Amino acid sequence: MAYLRQQDLLFVLNHFFHDFAGAQHLRPFVETMQRLFSVYETRNGSQERAHNLLNERLVEQFRGMAPSQVPLGVVGGSDAHTLRRIGRTYTASPARNREEFLQDIRAGRNQVFGAHSTQRSLAADIYGVVLRYYPHVFALQNGEFGPALRLQNITLSILAIPFLIAPYVAGGTAQSHRTSARPGLRP
Repeated sequence: MAYLRQQDLLFVLNHFFHDFAGAQHLRPFVETMQRLFSVYETRNGSQERAHNLLNERLVEQFRGMAPSQVPLGVVGGSDAHTLRRIGRTYTASPARNREEFLQDIRAGRNQVFGAHSTQRSLAADIYGVVLRYYPHVFALQNGEFGPALRLQNITLSILAIPFLIAPYVAGGTAQSHRTSARPGLRP
């Protein structure tokens, strides 16, 4: 980080709480991130609305605590792992060029827009990646896999099918129970 600051390079804390599991270490973690960063990702297209709103509120608290000469910037991004979500969540500013855009982010003169994720859209992304894997494994012209590794991957892929289908079945069942419990709503 010292190098990034010395070179005047923009750097951002993305995925603020992604994989954070140490609730007992929450305060020191947040205080450390506040000290290290001045630009934060507040909207991530692969995170649900509640997660993004938590990040947004946290940065607003940081702004209230920061000395006035230390502007805090925010960014948003699609975090796309599939083509269907590229650019659906983004950072915008009135900048006319790259340098102005980066300065707007640093100064907090930009905005973030776009979609939050849902359980359904996240599942679609995950299954999209997984389902693209199968043709890759089964393609005989694919020279990446030797016969033994190909057989192992095919076997594991077939054995995994029930585990890939179960979340869809469970999610569909839960959704139909929720909608049938509310009169006047159709699934």
